[in-house]
Amino acid sequence: MPVDVVESIAELRARLADARGDGKSIALVPTMGALHDGHLALVARARELADVVVVSIFVNPLQFGPAEDLDRYPRDLDADRARLDGLGVDLVFAPPVAEMYPEGFATRIEVGGPRSGCTSSGRRSRARRTVTRTGFSRSSSAYLTLLRSPPMTVVKFGPVIPFTGMPL
Repeated sequence: MPVDVVESIAELRARLADARGDGKSIALVPTMGALHDGHLALVARARELADVVVVSIFVNPLQFGPAEDLDRYPRDLDADRARLDGLGVDLVFAPPVAEMYPEGFATRIEVGGPRSGCTSSGRRSRARRTVTRTGFSRSSSAYLTLLRSPPMTVVKFGPVIPFTGMPL
């Protein structure tokens, strides 16, 4: 049976409320879909570390620059759900763009300080888009919504940037 999908932040919160109330740990594996073995390895690790596993599938327009082809990025929610079948994923969060970036959304994050030198000038805009992807806007970011709500204890943003046991 395919993993259940929710599309709204409100429904996501509602579906996780009992787990939170019971003190269960929740792992989030955020993706842009087109799931591959690397994503599935993160899901498997999340399953080892948490009681509840949520995989987000959101093709983020902010990840794409003007010369990059957002429209051609692969989107096949049914295929992604099939890849997750049997891996212990409790829920897929697949919001539309308007849910993540409602009218009036204006939050952007610039990478600065010691980290700013880690990105070549040609990739700085991509770094900004990637960091902004996580949202950091209370009204628009399901990722931050999940992170803000204890007892979120495990979040995997990929093999490069793991967050484990974040103090929230």
